[in-house]
This record gives sequence, structure tokens and C-alpha cells, in this order.
Amino acid sequence: MISNSYKFLNKAKNITSLISKNQRFFSSIPNSSKTTTSTNNVNNNNNNNNHINNNHIKSLLSTIPNKVEYRIKRENNNPDSRNVNNNIDQNQEGSRTRFQWLQKPKTVLIIKKHKDKKTSAWLNTIASWLKLTHGMRVLVEPNVTIPSEAQSYLETYSEEESHLLGKVVDFVVTLGGDGTLLHVSSLFKQDVPPIISFHMGTLGFLMPFSVENYQESITNVIKGEFLCTNRMRLICDIYSKQQPLHPILSPNIPQLTPFDTSIYTNNNNNNNNIISNNNNNNNNNDEMKLIKSFQVLNEVTLHRGSNPHLTTINCTINGHNLSDIVGDGLIVATATGSTAYSMSCGGPMVHPCINCILLTPICPSSFSSKPALLPDDSILRLMMISQKGRSISATFDGTRSIKIEQGDYMVIRKSQYPLLTINKTNETTDWVHGNGKLIEMSEKSSIWNQNVYTTSAN
Repeated sequence: MISNSYKFLNKAKNITSLISKNQRFFSSIPNSSKTTTSTNNVNNNNNNNNHINNNHIKSLLSTIPNKVEYRIKRENNNPDSRNVNNNIDQNQEGSRTRFQWLQKPKTVLIIKKHKDKKTSAWLNTIASWLKLTHGMRVLVEPNVTIPSEAQSYLETYSEEESHLLGKVVDFVVTLGGDGTLLHVSSLFKQDVPPIISFHMGTLGFLMPFSVENYQESITNVIKGEFLCTNRMRLICDIYSKQQPLHPILSPNIPQLTPFDTSIYTNNNNNNNNIISNNNNNNNNNDEMKLIKSFQVLNEVTLHRGSNPHLTTINCTINGHNLSDIVGDGLIVATATGSTAYSMSCGGPMVHPCINCILLTPICPSSFSSKPALLPDDSILRLMMISQKGRSISATFDGTRSIKIEQGDYMVIRKSQYPLLTINKTNETTDWVHGNGKLIEMSEKSSIWNQNVYTTSAN
């Protein structure tokens, strides 16, 4: 036992001496420790830089000054009419609405069509021109890839800060079709900055400007030399016994953040009374809860979807029962949305300066179910009362769909935050030209206007 312990101690001493020799050998190498230290420093610096860049993106909007103030003035060319009111509210309307900056705008948001190379090229061109010529701060959405050569004039923000856009953005530039304008509407939950829309060669009712003339058009916007249109939007509150409502699974429909209704609860006591009276008429009101709320620019569509059976929707206005609409569904549209799905279902075209709510049945089974035009202070309550235990789909501006079960209901009313679009000429001229393009295209594609050649048999 003693001899074995001596052998073990001798081996331990040999190992210790070998380790000390190796340590002296590696310490004699002059650059080894320095290289390791420098490598660690580089990694730490890279991590610090990435941390700084991430923090910069997350806090970008909070560092931008608040947007500049502006004033809207309504004009009327009729000398026999009342005097011009120089200080009017956004919600007021008129034949000619002129916009005026109180200071020079500093921040612009550019919204482009998603995954489109043509709009990406124009985005870089317009953004660099805005930065170099006017010294403006140019923002893009987080999903836009910023190339290295464009980082000097393009900035992005984080999704967590998107609610601050309405406080810092002075005006918005859209590149694409009408869908980009609907997307802008979903980004701003309260005040919407003025929007100048450039069409990219496609038919667009709401895109009056040509992108080839962007310098002249945007320069006039910066100077404040333009007319605008206040486009009414709708608030849609959904009440249900079930939590949450079941979303319709569709990979082609982007998911949008539901609209926050907390800012509307104390604004209109009369509206709240009407809604509460409607709730009291329901036997199961105690279990009904506000599940979701959306803000739309075009329309809200209730449709039976793939269900082969007709749907029955009960419609009340300001607490009074209007009708039970039986058919494929119902469209509740604004004047802006009157030239979209509503017009395809037989609804009238309504001038965007007319603040109203348009009801258009979809393939009604009764000849008495006709489109109806309601004043903008109307509060609608729509309830599905018969679907044989099946749900219907509710679509908001074509960008978000959910299922409405039997017994659920929806309350629709005017939003106090309209969408402000910049006119190329004025409200009426742009509207007529936009509709004229559709009519011209329809006439050219109509089978009745095509030459049909027939040959007779010999």
C-alpha cells in the first residue's frame, strides 16, 4: 500500500511539472494572448454595435419630432353662397378643400406595393431625391429591405413603435394600387396624415398621380399648394358570446392588428345610449362582449361564403328595426367604397365628399331588398338570426376576415378620423376621371362593343 502511494505521488509530481513547462512554453509566444484578447474585443464590439443598431430601430420613432401642424380651408366658387370658413374641422366637407402647412414638413412615410420590383426602384429614386433636395426624413415599413447604398436616406422602425406613426409622420407617399391606400388606412388608428398616391400603370380609383411626375407633385405637397378630400371611415364593433372569434384560415390574407376602441367610449353619449338600448333588447345581452373592433375605408362585407344556404341578417338603425335581409349577404360601404364591391352588387356610385353609409344586399332573394343610403350619424346593428347552425364570414376592406356565429352582432358607425387624400385637380374632377377610366375599360371589354364576324355556309 505504501509503495503504491509513493508511485502515485511521483506520477502527480511529473504531471504538475509537465503542465508548468507547457504554461511557460505558451506564455513565451508573444501574440497568442493578445490575439485572443483582440478577437474577444472584436466580438464584443460587434455585439455592442448590433445592440446599438437594434436599440436605434426600436426607439427610432420616439426620437423624431412631432409632425407639423396644418390647417384645412373650405372654398366655394359660388358668389351667392355663404362666406368661406377659414378654420374648419377635418370632418367638415365642401366642394373645394384647400390644405395649408403651418410649418415645413420634415418626415415622410413611403408605402410601396409588397414584393414588387418596379415600386422598389421608384422607392429608392423618390427617397434619395427627398433627402438630397428637401432634406426630409424618409421612413419605410419594417418589411422593406433596405439596400446598403440606401441606408443613408432610408430609415425603418419596429413593429412595437408603429402606433407612434400618426404623431411623427407629416405626409404619406403610396406607390402601387388602391390596395396600398387601404393598407395605409389600417396603419393609422387615429389622425391620418395627408396621402399622395401614385399609380403604377394599373387602374386605380384613388391613385390620380403619375409616378413619372413625382418631383413636381411632391414639391407642391411640401409647399402646401394642393386640394384634398376627407374620406369618411367606419368603426365596426363585434359582439359575441364566444372568445375569441374564429379567424378564417387563409394564407393570402394579411393579419392586421384589431382597432383599439378605447378612444371612442366617451366621445358620443347619444351613440352609447343607442348601442346600450340595442343590447337591452337582446335576451342574452349579459353574456355578449366586445370581441374585436376594426376601422375600414371601403366596406364591411357579410357573406355566406361556401355555405350553400341563404343567410338572414337583421338590420336595425338607431334602435329601430329596418328589415331582415335574406340572400348571400350584405355590404356596408362608405362613399369611397361605393365604387368597389358595392357597385358590383348593384349599389350606386357616391361622390366621396358625401358623408353617408351605404347598404347594399348581395344577391337578395326578395325584390324589396334594394340598396339604401343612410346619413353619416346612423348607427347600424347587424345580427345573423338564421344560418342553420353555421357561421358567415365578415371581411373588412378585403384584408381581414373572421367568422360570425349565429347570435353574434356587429355595430357600425362613423369614425371621427377620416382619411385625407391629396387631389390632383379637385374632388369632383378626380372622381369623374377615376370612374371614367373604369367605364371606358368596361365599354372596351364589353362583348356588345366588339365586332363579331360570321360566315355563311356555301
